[in-house]
Amino acid sequence: MTPSLGTLNLSGTLVDAPTLLAADDKPWTGGAGQINLRLSEATTDLLSTPLSSGGAFTLNLKDPVDDSKLPAAGFLDGVNGLCDDKAFSVTQSNPAARTVGAQLNVKTASIDAPLVNGTASSTQATTTTPGSLLLQSGGIVYSNAANTVTGSRTCLVSKTSTTVTFNMTLVKGWNSVVVEASGTSAGIQLTLKSSSPLSRWFVAPKPVAQPLSIQSLRGSLSRFLNP
Repeated sequence: MTPSLGTLNLSGTLVDAPTLLAADDKPWTGGAGQINLRLSEATTDLLSTPLSSGGAFTLNLKDPVDDSKLPAAGFLDGVNGLCDDKAFSVTQSNPAARTVGAQLNVKTASIDAPLVNGTASSTQATTTTPGSLLLQSGGIVYSNAANTVTGSRTCLVSKTSTTVTFNMTLVKGWNSVVVEASGTSAGIQLTLKSSSPLSRWFVAPKPVAQPLSIQSLRGSLSRFLNP
C-alpha cells in the first residue's frame, strides 16, 4: 500500500519586527503582495499564495515534488562537520531518503525578502542567576520518503560547548521542523526536532533567513551567542 503524502498548512500574519524579540513587534506595513516558496538550490519558485494588505496569508503544501527537482545534496549533508572538534553523526531509519529545505519569500511593491518563522525570548542575569536566551526558528522540509533522524553529542560549535540533538520523524511529503537554541553561559543546547509551525512570521536580514541546512544550524547558534 502506497503511504499517503504528508501535507502542511502554513498560515499567519506578518509583523514588522525590528528585533528577534516578539515584544518589539509592530503591525505589518509592507502592504499586499504574495508569498513564494522555493526549494533549496532552486532558481524558480515552486508555489505562490496571495498576501493581504494586513499581512495575512495561507499556503497549503499538499502536492508531491518530482525527484528531478530535488537537489542531489540534501539538508543533512555536511552533518559530520557540524562540530568544530569532533565528527557528528546521525542515525537514519532510511538513509536513502532525499530531504530538502524550503524557504518562503515575501514580495510586495516595496519588499522582496526572505521570511523567518521564529521568535526569541530572554531573561536578564541577576546577582544569583545567569541570564538566558531561547531562540526558535521554524523550517520547512520536503522528503521523498519517510525517515527518522536521531543523534546527540556534546561538542564545540562556533567555539562554544554545545549539546547538539537531532530528533525528527519525517513523513513522505511536507514536514515542519524547529531549530531551538537555548541555555546560559554555563551551557548551550541546539536541537532540531519535528514540530508544528511557529506562529510568528517576519522579514529579517538575509543572513538570518535561509533554507534549512547544516550551515543554517550553525547560524542559529551564532545568533544565539550574538543576538
